[in-house]
Amino acid sequence: MSSHRPSPAPIIAVKSSVSAQSLEEKALASHERHRQLEALHSQFQSGDLPAFETWLDTEFSKERAEAFAVEKRIDELERILLDSEDAWRSGKARSLKEAVAAQWEAAQARADTEDADKAAYKATAGLPPEEFEELFRSFLRQMRGIDIDAMDEASCQKARADFAEGMNRAAAGDKLGYEKLMMRTAADESANNVRQVKAIYRRLAKRLHPDQNGGWDEHEKRLWEEASFAYEALNLEDLQRIELLLCLHRREEIPATRRGELQKWMKRITEAIAALERELRELRQHPAWGFAKRRRTKAFREKIRMEIAQGLSQGRLQIAMLEREIELLLQRRVRKKAAPSRRKKPRPPQ
Repeated sequence: MSSHRPSPAPIIAVKSSVSAQSLEEKALASHERHRQLEALHSQFQSGDLPAFETWLDTEFSKERAEAFAVEKRIDELERILLDSEDAWRSGKARSLKEAVAAQWEAAQARADTEDADKAAYKATAGLPPEEFEELFRSFLRQMRGIDIDAMDEASCQKARADFAEGMNRAAAGDKLGYEKLMMRTAADESANNVRQVKAIYRRLAKRLHPDQNGGWDEHEKRLWEEASFAYEALNLEDLQRIELLLCLHRREEIPATRRGELQKWMKRITEAIAALERELRELRQHPAWGFAKRRRTKAFREKIRMEIAQGLSQGRLQIAMLEREIELLLQRRVRKKAAPSRRKKPRPPQ
């Protein structure tokens, strides 16, 4: 059971911008650098990793099935212990032994009903509610920059329903339906936002649409694709960014009223570049890095086999230790508070 957790390592060098550059030149350089890093990330996620996973399923299908089962069992046992301690400390159980016994029974009940529940979880895309909620929160935070706790109830419920429907469509193979729903999930559909989105998109269409611009270069082609995506998602901030980038690319002067927007965007993209660099440093240590173009040597296969075997061995040992801990807790004698002594206390000598 090899999780192949990545660790830091040097990243591919990407040229830095020159300190003497103007704000506009720095913005263009940062955009290009971000694009290069995103291309590396995309190659790993859509090329290397799927190829590696397919190869693993072909070469080590039995070992992987056992690895997933071992990981699931470890999660179950750790959850029993953590939930038991919480129940005991909060006073929901009179003793730790009682709490463990209750959590053990609850875990068995979950295992018995898990398969039946999956079919009934249409509202949560076939996932247990707590797992779906975690995925939904992550989507809002990472893709939309939204804190779910700051949303009003109606918007939150609509976004949750759209997200679940998108996941269900993806599971059914409806990729287009999935993409459209994901783009609109939690989008700002207020009249003011829609009005501004349409206004900027019309301006961009006049300058970038292929029917009106035969002299496209690759950069402007990418900007048009990004603009179309942002329009579908009603993403005003992205459209404003694309309009600024088009001005920069064509060496047009940025109006003084929009330089504040450019500075804010520079701050965001600088943070995004730093985050991508950190992630790519870790991904370079993953065995899937570069896998799509790598030769499958015997030495590489043996290395992965040994890692999986070692992981399985460690996982089985961890299960045994967790099960033993639970067993000891279930066997523990519950101490009762000592009753007050009925013996007479000796009187002091008179």
